[in-house]
Amino acid sequence: MKINLKTVVTMALLATLWSCQETGTDQKSEPITPDVELTAEEITNGVLTPEVLWKFGRIGSTQLSPDVQSVLFTITRFSMEANKGVTNIFTIPVVGGEPQELTTNKTNDFSPQWRPDGAKIGFLSTRSGDTQLWEMNTDGTNPTQITKIEGGISSFAYAPTGDRILYTKNVQIEKTPTELHPDMPKVNVRISDNMMYRHWNYWRDGSFRHIFVASYTDGKIGEAKDIMEGEAWDSPMSPHFSDDDVVWSPCGKIIAYACKKMHGKDLAVSTNSDIYLYHIEDNLTENITEGMMGYDQHPVFSPDGKRIAWLSMETPGYESDLSRLFTIDLETGQRKYVTKGFDQNADNVAWSSCGSSLIFISGINATQQIYRVSLESSEIKKITDGWHNYTWFAPAKGTLVAQKMTMSMATEFFTINSETGEEKQLTHINKHIYDNIKMGEVTQRWIKTTDGKQMLVWVILPPNFDETKQYPTLLYCQGGPQSTVS
Repeated sequence: MKINLKTVVTMALLATLWSCQETGTDQKSEPITPDVELTAEEITNGVLTPEVLWKFGRIGSTQLSPDVQSVLFTITRFSMEANKGVTNIFTIPVVGGEPQELTTNKTNDFSPQWRPDGAKIGFLSTRSGDTQLWEMNTDGTNPTQITKIEGGISSFAYAPTGDRILYTKNVQIEKTPTELHPDMPKVNVRISDNMMYRHWNYWRDGSFRHIFVASYTDGKIGEAKDIMEGEAWDSPMSPHFSDDDVVWSPCGKIIAYACKKMHGKDLAVSTNSDIYLYHIEDNLTENITEGMMGYDQHPVFSPDGKRIAWLSMETPGYESDLSRLFTIDLETGQRKYVTKGFDQNADNVAWSSCGSSLIFISGINATQQIYRVSLESSEIKKITDGWHNYTWFAPAKGTLVAQKMTMSMATEFFTINSETGEEKQLTHINKHIYDNIKMGEVTQRWIKTTDGKQMLVWVILPPNFDETKQYPTLLYCQGGPQSTVS
């Protein structure tokens, strides 16, 4: 007897559980009602199908409260009929408990952030049309629109001091086809005379993501300044536009950002981005990674604001290069290669609360684990272990709050003892689904390659697998080439 091929193929669709995250939209979202509960037929069948897969809630943007007592996060759910998703905002205590839904709007509310004083929560929403900044009380009441910026915004961040705010939005720098040819007002074309005209699925249209900074007082924003005025470059950098590319200093007077300030062929063939500091009071910009020719991104200020950590690649044009962890002393300009001799990539960097160590995520044996490196001794310690991926974390007074997923579990929140690695699950977002379906067994195998090396592969067996029977097989090979199936 052979099982339905659809069941086996569905196991491959688990990849969407690993990579789904909510994204903002610049278009007005029509209200939808997401699919959540399983049908009687789905419960009877008891297996994962594409329809069941789309009923999973996807955890997204996350931030700890200023007092590190609560986790602020989003869940995105989907409607098969509408072919759309909707994102809402939740909180849960770090010590555990039931998530509290703060927004129940049927349009997208996303990218939530605590105001530095903890009195309000800021978030982006499409409920008024374009994506704008809103604020609400910490219990979700009194949602108020803060910005009414033409074309909407794409991200924002409060200064730690609470007196300023930054946001990003697209600015038209180059002329549009209609502006170039006013005699053809109905023209619908792209004109490209520069590289790169497209990066993955992101098309360059002459507009660029810029950073704006403005004063902020209790929900009121002053006149904003474009700190990249006239520049034909993106920050956050395209095509990923990661919010981690733009950060505030603890004093609220400096903005660090990653940018690739190149044109033409250099832009297309080189990966040489840099970390820049914009000094608000002096209106000055400095490059702190000048001479480092590879990919530099994701700056993070130390708690005292005297140092910056960031991720750096060495070789320009080699986007699969080793992702290294560096720091710089902002007073002396001295740089330190923190993970020298560590033959793994570093990612998702955070400072310990005392500033004596850095915590980061690194891939090993097709899993993503959390590590700590001492800045004094350069000793690197692996904190977590197991067949899972940690994709986000934040230090919380001796504990780490983290997002964890496996090949059999969509992302959930866990707390981790930062010394022992002991874990405790905080959320069970999709328990109502797992209680009614059986997942396939995941096994790990090492295969000898033609060049004599060992290659790890994952084997996911169908539910109720019988080794005496034959089943259809789906082979999945990851591209990259630096990416792993993990």
